[in-house]
Amino acid sequence: MNADQKQKDVTKIAESECYPPVKCEPTVLQIEGAEVVAVVIGFSQNRPHFTGHAYVRAGSESKKASSRLFEDLIASRNDKVRRLLDERGNLLKVAWGSRDVLPGRFEAQLTPLKWLVQNCVVLRCDPCTLELEDAKTGAHAHIPIKWITLGKGGGAARRQIFVESRSSQ
Repeated sequence: MNADQKQKDVTKIAESECYPPVKCEPTVLQIEGAEVVAVVIGFSQNRPHFTGHAYVRAGSESKKASSRLFEDLIASRNDKVRRLLDERGNLLKVAWGSRDVLPGRFEAQLTPLKWLVQNCVVLRCDPCTLELEDAKTGAHAHIPIKWITLGKGGGAARRQIFVESRSSQ
């Protein structure tokens, strides 16, 4: 084995055949008289990376990702979306609030905010929209991600979603 060539091959594959490109650090190690190429791949904000079909770990197995799961993997690049996807199917407290932005006023002079709190289940989330279902009525709401702030509240520090919409007059 030509360790130097293997290092070059690994780097080339990581940079040109992976999308998005993967930064890696191949290193040659001497183990019991043999040369071994170790590859260190650090954390990436651009995850997931692909070289073909997307796969996910299910215990000790790698399984092909469904189209739906693939979309979730791409959406999870946004930290807020990833955290909301982790809550899919869970009951959360949602605090709804609204402020009217008055013409000619600065942000600090917004009208007071009043909150309505209800229990909802997270159904879906993508980089633009969160879909919730009211636990009591079954009604669905589609909320722009930009209106959402995540927090903790209630017993056992359960996640809480704050939805603040603003309307210009």
